[in-house]
Amino acid sequence: MNTIKQYLDEIEAILARVRSTQMEAMEHAAAMLAEATISGHNLFAFGCNHAGLLALELYYRTGGMVNINPIQGPGLHLEITPATMTSQMERLPGYGRLLIENAPVAAGDVVIIHSVSGRNTVT
Repeated sequence: MNTIKQYLDEIEAILARVRSTQMEAMEHAAAMLAEATISGHNLFAFGCNHAGLLALELYYRTGGMVNINPIQGPGLHLEITPATMTSQMERLPGYGRLLIENAPVAAGDVVIIHSVSGRNTVT
């Protein structure tokens, strides 16, 4: 079988599963984002290392939404050497709490947390 076709077939199967199982959750999330934006609140995004690229991709884009803010922590975005140290940083107990306590998140704001593994302490 053609590898590209196999890859695309798998993507279509994943999207079909997402559509059939996650539509309600995605509609709820979209409503939360819209309500926060319409009412003048902020959207925050957080992730570590490559997961943090999602937060940075949303932030400060030409023509993008100005109410999107990344939550960034020292040592979590591959800016340190060795890069493997970021794995230690994202497992520090209490580091996530420290980051959120120092972010200007207020009632009515929305925080998007992206994690590939879902198991690092900071998230």
